[in-house]
Amino acid sequence: MSRESPKLPHQTDDIFLTDGGTETWLMYKRGFDLPEFSAFHLLNDPRATAALREYYSAFAHIALQLGTGFIFDSLTYRASRDWGRLLGYSNEGLAEMNHKCLELYRDIAVEAGMAADKIVISGCIGPKGDAYNTN
Repeated sequence: MSRESPKLPHQTDDIFLTDGGTETWLMYKRGFDLPEFSAFHLLNDPRATAALREYYSAFAHIALQLGTGFIFDSLTYRASRDWGRLLGYSNEGLAEMNHKCLELYRDIAVEAGMAADKIVISGCIGPKGDAYNTN
């Protein structure tokens, strides 16, 4: 038996909350170093993982209080092969980190008591090049 896929935010009139800028918060509010402006590698550090749980849990609880859904916009920005190689990751290691990121969001949603139809996990892995360099 197959189950019906949940509707995405643009397919409904529902409001979904998003976070407020993960990388900026990690760097300027918590003092973490982001080599290549990449955050996914922080899941290898228990202190950073705890900070990320704090960050995303706060937004999940706000969404619950407001009765909205929440879009977990993943740490996998710059977790593509090109950027991963610059950070010393093999393709397999990079795949493991991508899965680790997504598992973090699933855990936080469950811990917060969010209904499955009220969460979207966005797994962006771009850009291929440097999005800040327009040359």
